[in-house]
Amino acid sequence: VKRENQILSCSYSTFDQIRIEIQTALLRIPYESTELLEEIRQISQAINAFSEELSAAGSSFPSYYGVPEGTLGFWWTGKAFTRLIGGVNIMLVDPALYCYPPGLWYYANSSVKTSNLESVRNQYTESNENWDDILIKYTDGQTVNSFTQSVAIYDQLQYGVGVLELSLAEPGTEAASLINGCPLTGIIIGDQRDVDFRFIPSTGLGRFIYDNVTSGLRIGTTGNSVQTLVLQTVDNAPVHFALEFINNTGYTRYCEQGEILPWCRFYLAGVLDPASSAVQQPSGETLHSIFSRDHKTKVSVKVESLRSAYTTVPDLHSPQLEIGLVAEMKWNQLTPQSLVLDF
Repeated sequence: VKRENQILSCSYSTFDQIRIEIQTALLRIPYESTELLEEIRQISQAINAFSEELSAAGSSFPSYYGVPEGTLGFWWTGKAFTRLIGGVNIMLVDPALYCYPPGLWYYANSSVKTSNLESVRNQYTESNENWDDILIKYTDGQTVNSFTQSVAIYDQLQYGVGVLELSLAEPGTEAASLINGCPLTGIIIGDQRDVDFRFIPSTGLGRFIYDNVTSGLRIGTTGNSVQTLVLQTVDNAPVHFALEFINNTGYTRYCEQGEILPWCRFYLAGVLDPASSAVQQPSGETLHSIFSRDHKTKVSVKVESLRSAYTTVPDLHSPQLEIGLVAEMKWNQLTPQSLVLDF
């Protein structure tokens, strides 16, 4: 419990846990410490009042609103709590900068081929799995007129979005004690901008995707992965990301920012750089953006230690961002090279 104009806590998942801690603290205070006792009672009453305000959002506040639990801090004024967003010696990101992952959008920018024969529709069979075998039946040019019976898009439809496929590698020696005790609960992905009709990103400050993870992936769990849809990012620019874990080890852990108490969230930041030697280009292509439409970006992340962990959500825009993850990355194309028809 801290004094006026200081942060009480940014590590607890819910105010119920803070209330329990204060009740425990009350039992430890000597009876002669009446001034401190009265101060803690005031804080306890303020917590009860603030908990009632938050109860409308349910037990999942603030993740209920699509933002990480460490996004919001609370400032003790001496009489009550007020919400804290950004600044004041800690790195808190404006919740308005968070967004949901995009939908499964498709993209096509292609010429067409036409046919004046209605029978060309019979070419759409399981025996013609290759799109080129179908296109050669369209022999009446690229203009739609009154005689046109069928129109085919010359180029294949593509996914307008990309995919991040993330897996956890074996942790480093310093993080070995975290194995199976720290589940992954969320992924934060930076550099998400508005896109045009071609799904090319605009300039300006990027937003952050927050994707809540319920796959059961934990530090020390290898061979499994989670996937998140993403928009294409700017060419030749690194993308910062963060992983949200919960400390289920039952013990207090420590980082440079402070304590990671049991059952509380913590965050580790990483960076994906297209110029890194750890990047593997897809066969026959050279990509320049970390996330590209119609491509999967496969990332393997290694947790070395908790020294650079955050107890609040790190600002991925900050030039002083502490990197606590080692990442290896490679791309795969998503659009299949053969067309499979299912009737």
